[in-house]
Parts: sequence; structure tokens; C-alpha cells
Amino acid sequence: MFYLYRLAPKADTWDLGFMVLNNGGFSTVKVFVHALMTKLMFLIFTTIWFFTSKHWWRFSILIPFGLFFFQTTGVINQNIKYTEDFNFWSVVPMLLPILIGMILVSIKLNKETRLLDIREQISIEMEEIKQKRRAS
Repeated sequence: MFYLYRLAPKADTWDLGFMVLNNGGFSTVKVFVHALMTKLMFLIFTTIWFFTSKHWWRFSILIPFGLFFFQTTGVINQNIKYTEDFNFWSVVPMLLPILIGMILVSIKLNKETRLLDIREQISIEMEEIKQKRRAS
């Protein structure tokens, strides 16, 4: 996915058939796709890391997620000349529901994982009890 930019032409637009992608304020579409894929990959990796982490400090992963989300919106928004000049507070209304949703999904996944572990432990104990009864 990261190397998708290699397929992009060194032009101002890229006709994909189902949509036309323009350079987004960058010099070429290739540079735009490279910047976008770089930001999206970090966004995807931090999301996966947050959902798969079992440590108590996993909520601190939301800080780099917020940073990468902020940077991605800066790359996508064509009205911004420089991503670093983009005001963070204009992204907060989009970021908060995503962060809250990620936390709720994470809580649900943790509950499901615990339930599966408990079910597995119960089935193991039930098998041990059955074997003891058969042996006696």
C-alpha cells in the first residue's frame, strides 16, 4: 500500500476510472499520493497497535493517532498551503468522535476476548472433570 505512489503519474491529475485524483496542492499527483500514503500508513499502524495492545498504557497510543490524523487531514485538505500551519483545533470536531469510537470498540473487543478466555477455561475444566469421573 505504501508503494502505491509509484503507480501515480507525474502529472496534475490521475484518472482512475471511478474518480479523478488531482495533485492536492502538491507539485504532482505522485508527490500527493506519496504524502497521503505515508500519513495513512502511520494512521493504520497506530490504530492496529491500539486495538491489539493489552497494556494499561495503550490509551497513550491515541496521542500519536491524533497527531497522524491531524497530519492526514492537512494533506487531504487542498485549501491549506502548508500542513504545519493548519490549526489543530479545526480537526478536533472530527477527531473526538473517532477517538471515542476507538475507545468503545476497544472496550468491546477486550470484553469479548475475556469471555472467550473464560469459555475456554470452562471447557478445559469440564473435560478434566469428565475424565476424572470416567476414571473412577
